[in-house]
Amino acid sequence: MTPAEMEALARSAPNPFLDSVLRNGFEEPSADVPEIHAAQRARLRELIADVRRTGRLAIQVITGEPGDGKTHLLATLRAEAERSWLEAGAERAMVPIEPLREPEAPFAHMLRSAVSGLWRPLARRPPEPEGPASPIEYVLWRVLRRAVVALAAAGDETATDAAAAMGTLEFAKFPRTLTLALTECWSRLEPALLAHGSRLPGFTPDVVDPEVWSVLCRLPRPKLQPLVLRWLGGHSLPEEDLAVLGAAEPLDGENRAFLALSSLLHLSDVPIVLGFDQLEGVHRLGEEAVVEFLQALGDNLYGRGGRALVLLFCQADVWEDFLRNVRKQTRDRLLQLPPLHLESMSPELGEKLVAQRLAALWRGHGIKPPHPTFPYPEGFVRRAIAEKQLRGPRSVLAHFASLGLTSSPPEHAVVRARPPREVAREAFARFREEAARDSTRSPEEQASVAQAALSSVLGRAAGAGVGETRVVAAERARVGKNVKAGVRAKLARPGKEVTVYAEASNSSHGASAAATVKRLRKSLESSDRALLLRDERVRLPAAAASALAELQGKAALVRVGTGDFASFAAIERLLNEAASKDLEVGEDAAAAFVLDEIAPSIESVRRFLDAAFAEESQRPATDAQSVVLSAIARPPYSASEAQIGRAHGLSSDDVARASDALEQAGKAAVFRTKDGDRVVMRRPR
Repeated sequence: MTPAEMEALARSAPNPFLDSVLRNGFEEPSADVPEIHAAQRARLRELIADVRRTGRLAIQVITGEPGDGKTHLLATLRAEAERSWLEAGAERAMVPIEPLREPEAPFAHMLRSAVSGLWRPLARRPPEPEGPASPIEYVLWRVLRRAVVALAAAGDETATDAAAAMGTLEFAKFPRTLTLALTECWSRLEPALLAHGSRLPGFTPDVVDPEVWSVLCRLPRPKLQPLVLRWLGGHSLPEEDLAVLGAAEPLDGENRAFLALSSLLHLSDVPIVLGFDQLEGVHRLGEEAVVEFLQALGDNLYGRGGRALVLLFCQADVWEDFLRNVRKQTRDRLLQLPPLHLESMSPELGEKLVAQRLAALWRGHGIKPPHPTFPYPEGFVRRAIAEKQLRGPRSVLAHFASLGLTSSPPEHAVVRARPPREVAREAFARFREEAARDSTRSPEEQASVAQAALSSVLGRAAGAGVGETRVVAAERARVGKNVKAGVRAKLARPGKEVTVYAEASNSSHGASAAATVKRLRKSLESSDRALLLRDERVRLPAAAASALAELQGKAALVRVGTGDFASFAAIERLLNEAASKDLEVGEDAAAAFVLDEIAPSIESVRRFLDAAFAEESQRPATDAQSVVLSAIARPPYSASEAQIGRAHGLSSDDVARASDALEQAGKAAVFRTKDGDRVVMRRPR
């Protein structure tokens, strides 16, 4: 094949430089060049080895300019951690954590993010086809094995037999064999571990919360593993699920989330790396959020310790702003290890990056090019990087993406910036599509995302409007000390102005949901209306529903559909990436796009604004049971409760209560789809 034919073939292929930005640490790093930031990579591996050896928590800050490769470095470390589960003695867990969204609840955010991130299935598994499928499962099964071995050393006969059955087998090669060995005798091991576990080395109550240990001891019971992981991940479980686990309540408070996270870090015998990327996203929440977050890390988590490495990725100038706002003790702890700075990339390394991207193209066609950077003239790539002072991987890839694949590139190419609105619109669409496919978020995290995004929308709209509603003012607000914050906004429509307080909650736990309604009631002392945002698929517990009904005319339930949750997640991500300068659009321009094009089109935002101005009205009660029976009286003799509620103007809770009553009467059956939707079906006569 001639050079001209090869160039034509390259031009017909997708541009290998277009995907120049990794959006988060969970993405697979493509075309990696290990020489880029090689010293920083080596230092981080050393720190992981130190944490493995000493069992002491360490905090490392990594600074760099936008586009220098911070997220790529995070993704590379996570990919290495994924592969480590196949190598005995090198295992480690690595989880990227999104920017904080609730300043008053940093540990709830960390716990949910850590467990859900580590619960993602491993791409590559050990030779045995069954067994643990995710890092968190490996971590917890290793904990239980270590406890059994310690119990055997203390003289327990059953534990001695189990330890002998496991022998010296490694989880890296025989995960299924080891979990089976434990499961088969667990009915005898569990009582002994519950009775004596708190006296075993490394399991004492000063480092492991007793309730966390009690719930973990139920992991090997048949079919309980998912429930144990949901509880550990901060899901607000209903009372009947808590009873199965022997737990008093969910881990949905800050103190309990802190103890659970700390217990996990102490129990693990492999390093757990927590990677906090895009800290600029915390910066946009204000100085108070920054201080609360850093003090939670530097004072509480660092002081409690554990086998963990905390990585903080941030732009250098923003990090300096952070440090000026925290007290000296916190600052000293955060700086016990000097920050690692990602230096600018040399033209030689930039050339290697371009060659790596092109190599994948040629390999796909089974062709060996005349030189590594073909079709560009030999030496052109290095000269262009030097002349245009392209300092980071992103700027190099973006430049050659705009240049195209050609053997005769212009000497003075002008790269035209895309309109900010176009960049924001394209990014939002991509983020929303990814959020819609993401099934790892818990209902509690979805509620947190919805509230944070709504707060951002209203805060950015202050002095302007969302649709026909003018936002006079908006802020995060608490209705008491040491309680979850909500959103308070003053809204105006022609002839009327109201103050509304709102919270989002998807809790299935009766007491937790009732506490939310109690805060809504208290908020009415200083607000005209109180609104509760809630997933339309999640039923409100009976006590909370009754308490909310007592506030009729002053409070209302605003249902949020799954599509709207995806939109809220995309709004949050767009604003965070704009704040981190990971997009070619400023934060103000991104926010303006959201206010103009996105927020007015989100159904639950419209419902929220309409509910804020709704007048108290007495509507005749609807016989919900009759409505449900009518909906399932014709083929296909089934319907989702959400559809029934929308079609007849009923709340999902009214429909759920009616369905449950019909099921108890033997007239219907209720089941859940794999997406969590409740569906009611007519029972055959």
